[in-house]
Amino acid sequence: MSDFSLTFPTTFPAIKNKVQHFTSSPRHFAFLIGANTEDRHRNNISLAYQVLIESGYNPRNVFIVDSEGGNPAIFPLDATATTNSIKLVFETLRENITKEDTIFIYLTGHGEKKDDEVFLLANKQEKVSYKEFISEIMKLHPKSGIVFFDNCYFGVSGNRRNEFSFISVASFTHVSIGNDFARYFFRYIRDHQENRPTVYEAFEFAKQKDKDNIHATFKGKNLTLLQENGTLVE
Repeated sequence: MSDFSLTFPTTFPAIKNKVQHFTSSPRHFAFLIGANTEDRHRNNISLAYQVLIESGYNPRNVFIVDSEGGNPAIFPLDATATTNSIKLVFETLRENITKEDTIFIYLTGHGEKKDDEVFLLANKQEKVSYKEFISEIMKLHPKSGIVFFDNCYFGVSGNRRNEFSFISVASFTHVSIGNDFARYFFRYIRDHQENRPTVYEAFEFAKQKDKDNIHATFKGKNLTLLQENGTLVE
């Protein structure tokens, strides 16, 4: 059983400081989470961060937590990944995101399955259930949102709101293999920036290149990374 329901501390100055510097709407928010990470996962967080900034995201609106404390040389860290820091960022987003704004959530690292329940391993001591994580996402009410699960056993549920699009590398019954899928995804967006590529195009490219992750799934709208309107993909 996780400690996700505990009262979180307010000793994360980087997160609190960002709240004071939010710009006017519409805003593009992002939350990048490194769960019980290794170097290969942190490299993907770094790539994701770079591509978001290159695409037009304001660094003040991008939150990053990582279980190992991160590396300031490759991405700016807001907090170590714990159940409390994850909840704090979600609450901060919930208090500030409006229906004019967008949210991009990228989760990488390790997940586990135990007794038919799926968990995110926030760090070596703490974990968050899939249900709890989805519940926090569903408390957000943006104009649109993209959620990218790049860890074992986090699949795409059929129960979702229309404004959210979901990408998963694994499924509820299968692990993710390696870290190439996300790299192909983000590099496709970077390499085709002038043509305003969509996340579904990047997903299809990654799925074609990464033959190991055959259970990768996309459900939602064919949006750009800045989430302009797109057609529904099922």
